Amino acid sequence: MIVVKDGEAFCRRLRDLKAGDIGAQVREADQPLLARLREWRRATAKDQSVPAYVVFSDATLEVIAGRRPASTAELAAVPGVGAVRQEARTGRGKRGRV
Repeated sequence: MIVVKDGEAFCRRLRDLKAGDIGAQVREADQPLLARLREWRRATAKDQSVPAYVVFSDATLEVIAGRRPASTAELAAVPGVGAVRQEARTGRGKRGRV
């Protein structure tokens, strides 16, 4: 479940990114990672019987591919990845479950 307050924060963060910033974050070198992220999203969505965009949007995957976050804190800073969604999609929450 995603709280509306978090959704509002997500929308504000996306608005803060200029339209060109999202696409510009995916360099040619990031394309293989982006393809793997999309495949992971597709498999996760299928397992959960939800549309792929419910897992993560294309824009979120593009930012992840461009930034290549190395920690859960860096991942949580990506627009579209909040604590609730991060725990639901990765199985890791504040308790550090693996």
